[in-house]
Amino acid sequence: MSFLQKYKNIIIIVIVISFIGGLFYAGYNSFSVGLSNHETIAKVGNEKIKARQYNRIVEQQERELRRLATEDFDDDGGSLLNYLKQRALQTLMFQSAMVQSAEKYGIHTPDFEIAYMIQTAPAFTNNGLFSKQAYVWTVRNQLMMTPAEFENQERRNMQMNKMANIIMSSYKSTPEELLFNYKTQYGTIKDYAKKKEDFIPTVAETKSLAAQDAFLIDFNSKNEIKSLIQE
Repeated sequence: MSFLQKYKNIIIIVIVISFIGGLFYAGYNSFSVGLSNHETIAKVGNEKIKARQYNRIVEQQERELRRLATEDFDDDGGSLLNYLKQRALQTLMFQSAMVQSAEKYGIHTPDFEIAYMIQTAPAFTNNGLFSKQAYVWTVRNQLMMTPAEFENQERRNMQMNKMANIIMSSYKSTPEELLFNYKTQYGTIKDYAKKKEDFIPTVAETKSLAAQDAFLIDFNSKNEIKSLIQE
């Protein structure tokens, strides 16, 4: 079994942590040889994605995977790193599409939400209380960003999550759909009442992926999405 296959679930967890849970990094170096931090690596609608974002995320994912994995990351011949790069770019492009759509529909993140997030984050406290000094030091020295860059990033994360919640809310399963999917998968409705709660997440995941696909197809039909990275 290849390293990529063995640690596929860990890779997915790392990516989810990176993009949905907030982007907290410890250190930064350019990973992609030949890509300067200010170089444009992709265009999504009206936005340009810069190499700085991409490089930082790939490095964070690799470092976290090395920490979680129990065997040599480098034994996979580079295929895992290439996979991480691909997923990082795809997710940045998805985030850009979501944020642009949120802007289009008037979905914003007000300043007080950013302020609340910062003031309640454990990483920015000293003796249990918010510390501006701890905030600035952590952002500059561990996340390698300016406070303005960090706050803009978190604003976009919140916009993306709000837009995602709206999209997913239109794909909620009805009781009839759950029963139909259960019968389709198992060929019977026997034990449905017992297994229903365990079955709901499976259907929710399927519908979530369908919602994302439908959103991207619609966005792509109206906007240009283009990667500028040369393989």
